[in-house]
Amino acid sequence: MLSTRRPFESRHILLVGAPDLIRPLLAGDLEQAGYEVTQVETSNAAIVVLEERTPIVTLVDMSSAALRPRELFAAAAALCPAPRVIALVPFGHERARRNALAYGAFCCLRLPVTRERLLEAVSTAESVALRQAATAVTPPSGG
Repeated sequence: MLSTRRPFESRHILLVGAPDLIRPLLAGDLEQAGYEVTQVETSNAAIVVLEERTPIVTLVDMSSAALRPRELFAAAAALCPAPRVIALVPFGHERARRNALAYGAFCCLRLPVTRERLLEAVSTAESVALRQAATAVTPPSGG
């Protein structure tokens, strides 16, 4: 069973997808920008990471055969405070893009994606998450 939501870890990104040439390049771009990146190949592995840590952004390769996107998006929503899932969609895969948005993706990036566009999307998602965390209302303590 999934645990309850907890605060996210700033600068931590979960990158989920097939072990192709793109994932290591994306991870390298993110690490050069100062992010800590955890890479996994399957939905099950991603859910294990989500249960242990709370990334500020999760990047999901929607073309990965080892991925069950609906389950992964549901786990992120259950475990993360205001999950920021960015779907990576190969050019021409309109159905995968529509599915990602229906599952609750923060945004979709078409692959191949430039370093600048990747970092812009991650930075925007991070800013929104930090802003939401800063404005979250904490109930007053009794007494």
